[in-house]
Amino acid sequence: MSEWIEEESNIKFVCWNEPKDSLDEAACYVVKKGESFEAHIISADEFMDVDEDGVETMGNIKFRLKISGIEEDVMMWSNAAIKRQYTNLGLVKDDDIKVSYIDDYKTSFGKPGRNVRIAVKREQEKKKK
Repeated sequence: MSEWIEEESNIKFVCWNEPKDSLDEAACYVVKKGESFEAHIISADEFMDVDEDGVETMGNIKFRLKISGIEEDVMMWSNAAIKRQYTNLGLVKDDDIKVSYIDDYKTSFGKPGRNVRIAVKREQEKKKK
C-alpha cells in the first residue's frame, strides 16, 4: 500500500514586527522595529503587474536570502520601499545586504506601510585623479 510522503519546505519568511497569522511561527524570521539583519542574496525574482490599460510594470520582488545562523533560506517579499531600493542600488544575486526595519507609516490602504532600508556591501569606486 502506498503512503503519502511530504517534504518540509525548509524555508522561513521575513515577518515584520510579529509572525503572520497565516504562517506557523517556526516558518517566520521576525524582525522587530529598530532591528537589522545582514544577508546574502541567493536570488531576486521580479514579478510583473499589468494595469487596466495592459501596461506592464514591475510588481513584487521575491528575495531568497541566506542569513548567518539560520539553517533555512529566508524569503523576503518586497514592499514599495524595498522595490525602490532594489532598483536604485541595482541589487543582484550574490550581493551582501543589510536590511533595517525603521518603523511603520500610515497608508491609504488601511494597513501600515513598512519603512525598510537596505544597504549593499560593495567595493568603493576608486576616485579619479
